Amino acid sequence: MGDGEMAAQALLPPTQFGVASYWETADPALMFDTIQNGSLESGMPGFGEGQNSNPLSETQIWDVIAALTELPSLNQPIPTAAVQGQVTNQTTGEVVTEGTVFLQAFTADFEEGLRLEQPLTADGRFNFALQDVPPQWVYRVIIRTADGLEFGSEFGQLSPNQPTLELALGTYAPTQDAAVLAIAQLDVFVEFSPAAVSVSELYLLDNRSNAVFVGETGDFTEGTVQINVPEGAQNVSFWRGLGTSAADFVPADEQMRPLSATTWAFARPVSAGEAVLQLVVRYDLPYNRQATISHPAPYPIGQANLFVPQGAVAVDGTAGEWQPTTSLVPNFEQYQRPSLLAGQSLAISLSGHPAWVTDSDGNLLPNRDAQQELWLGLGALGLALGAAVYTVYHWRTSPPPLHPRDALLQALAALDAAHEQHPLPKRAHEQQRQTLKRELLAVWED
Repeated sequence: MGDGEMAAQALLPPTQFGVASYWETADPALMFDTIQNGSLESGMPGFGEGQNSNPLSETQIWDVIAALTELPSLNQPIPTAAVQGQVTNQTTGEVVTEGTVFLQAFTADFEEGLRLEQPLTADGRFNFALQDVPPQWVYRVIIRTADGLEFGSEFGQLSPNQPTLELALGTYAPTQDAAVLAIAQLDVFVEFSPAAVSVSELYLLDNRSNAVFVGETGDFTEGTVQINVPEGAQNVSFWRGLGTSAADFVPADEQMRPLSATTWAFARPVSAGEAVLQLVVRYDLPYNRQATISHPAPYPIGQANLFVPQGAVAVDGTAGEWQPTTSLVPNFEQYQRPSLLAGQSLAISLSGHPAWVTDSDGNLLPNRDAQQELWLGLGALGLALGAAVYTVYHWRTSPPPLHPRDALLQALAALDAAHEQHPLPKRAHEQQRQTLKRELLAVWED
């Protein structure tokens, strides 16, 4: 559609191959020549033999053109389609024959575009017949059981070539045993603002049982998975992952129940399986050259990673368990620590002056160090004073090349120039100026 992520860098607006009108006048032979040899006018390099370090063969170029010709049909609504499947109890292996199944369709921005419902058939199946649906939508089905639990399928997508989507849907018996929960991976991301450190903790949670966890009270609305934050955490917010990329995280504050000033609980059941819940908690802590991120691990943590912006910030933990490793994220330093048991403290000590900070608009800016600049200024003033003293001393102890008046005038000029480059407290600057001026007045008449 001509709106890809590199479109803004193109010399000319990219061609919209995905619209039917383009193909009314398209010339496949010209397209072949352009792909093979490039186009100087549009700034496109060639991809044929001798034109590219990773060239396409003639067959591959024709395959590209053949794929492009299918794009207009892929953007047209699918005339008839179906989403179907069967519901089984994953704990007992039996087919579920009672209940209502809901079909949800989501746009590319994860906004709900369609919602339908129907009862299960006698053999535990569902079949939603659809007409004229966009090919970009993604689908899932959910079922609510008599005890109020809700179970969802994986996400799936229809296409003109595959207008029937089979989605497996499973239910589970409930469990109240929190020992079935474990954090497979915890990633901690740190960013700095001028007076605070912003922390994002991403939890990938496993339910290592063949049952759905409904909380230790048996009422999932009172909370299931618990998340801790440090004392003094501010601006706490939660996000839940619905897919595999950062864009698939949606606000989850309404799904969290506060239990104390530092503990929240996810007020939803947790299905069985690996990485069944992706949850991010974000918060701020005051930062003035040091801060400690510390809170107990709610469940066993298999792997913990820490990502800190590259710069002059030191990282430490209890007994130095955070160790540097090869970073997987550009411009960030990465640390790892051994696994933790439930209840052990996740402690991270940060100290130093970050080289970069993030402003309110998300821009990365150099972080000025006022204290360091003061010491540099004092050093510059010391050099200026030393130069002035040396000039006067040299004039008094050896035959001066200049009249003393001229030497003191030069010392005054050097002092003022240093002050202009590195402003210092007015009092220190003026005291030295007065000293030089008194000496200058003493020799002026001579």
